[in-house]
Amino acid sequence: MKLKKPPIDETLLLVHESGISVAHILASHNKLPSNFSHWELANKDGWSVAHEAAKHGFLPDDFYQWEIADRFNWSVAHEAARSKSLPRGFDRWAIKSNHSGKTVAHVAICLGPLPVDFDQWFLADDDRWTVAHEAAKRGFLPKNFNRWELTDSLKRTVKDVYKHFNKHK
Repeated sequence: MKLKKPPIDETLLLVHESGISVAHILASHNKLPSNFSHWELANKDGWSVAHEAAKHGFLPDDFYQWEIADRFNWSVAHEAARSKSLPRGFDRWAIKSNHSGKTVAHVAICLGPLPVDFDQWFLADDDRWTVAHEAAKRGFLPKNFNRWELTDSLKRTVKDVYKHFNKHK
């Protein structure tokens, strides 16, 4: 049985000449109604209310529509990773962007270490560049890392990347 969404307040649908809705503006200021459920409401570029809330770190704790994507296939999860607003316990690391095949984990590791229980180092983009490769490049591999043999499309192992980018450590 599919749950019916509550009716939307029509004022949230009003659109400014820039193409941004009232809901987008409220999302950017954490002022959406607590029962708001129309996260997919988007501007002409597909930038959803969920993207806007993620950008500013204001997604609710029970948010689950991580795959909503804009016209460039940038998901809400990617935006939350870029803005460092992924919730504790997030586990949808494998969602890919069609632009480059980068996963949410690829985006997150560019900004700092992943959670200590992260174990999906094998996730790869379109060039088979794994999350482990990116972590090695940035110096964010955990001390107990043991997947040194993972190889990208150019046959570079994680160990090769680590040695190249961490010569002075």
